[in-house]
Amino acid sequence: ATRWQGPGAGTLPRVKIKNPDRLLEVLIVTIGGVASLLLALLAYRYYQYQERTRFDGLGREVTESIRERFSRTVDALVHVRALVEVHPRLTREAFRSYLGSAGITAEERLGMQGVGYSIRLTRGQLRAQEKRLRAEGIPDFRVWPVGERQIYHSIIYLEPLDWRNRRAIGYDMHTEPIRAETMDRAEKTGEPAVSGRTTVLNVAPPFAEVSNSE
Repeated sequence: ATRWQGPGAGTLPRVKIKNPDRLLEVLIVTIGGVASLLLALLAYRYYQYQERTRFDGLGREVTESIRERFSRTVDALVHVRALVEVHPRLTREAFRSYLGSAGITAEERLGMQGVGYSIRLTRGQLRAQEKRLRAEGIPDFRVWPVGERQIYHSIIYLEPLDWRNRRAIGYDMHTEPIRAETMDRAEKTGEPAVSGRTTVLNVAPPFAEVSNSE
């Protein structure tokens, strides 16, 4: 084996630092930068956690609000169905009075534009029902859109009967495919049914398709 026998054999080489103060400054700046980076990362992670928590909370609130709205809608449908079953020859005044006393049309409870009731009519029943509804306080009542059909599904009552909802009175909902599918599904299952997106009738010009002819 070969061994080194020269000067300094068996000892580590010495490193002489010309400017130790400068090195200390560099170390302090480096450590401070790393610490700042770690603190920034921790702050960002905490911010993400706070935002995620807030988002989850908002999501739960929105979900609960939607469930509450659907629950109110279903409650209204159940009330109206019970009313019609008990009073098959329902009048507009009785319908309005019942919904008001049950609190369904109260603004803080409703959460929807209105609660309505439509009836199924044959061609032979159409004119008699129009005459009856005019006698109940809607002198310009017509089933619309006009046209010959075997079956009509006309909105006859709608509360609150403000100027918006009045525009939908008489509308045959079964003439619109999305509403027709929903109504048929509800009739078949006996359960409340949710429709797809539809056009709100009570923001359109009233009775645009209604003829004045008998």
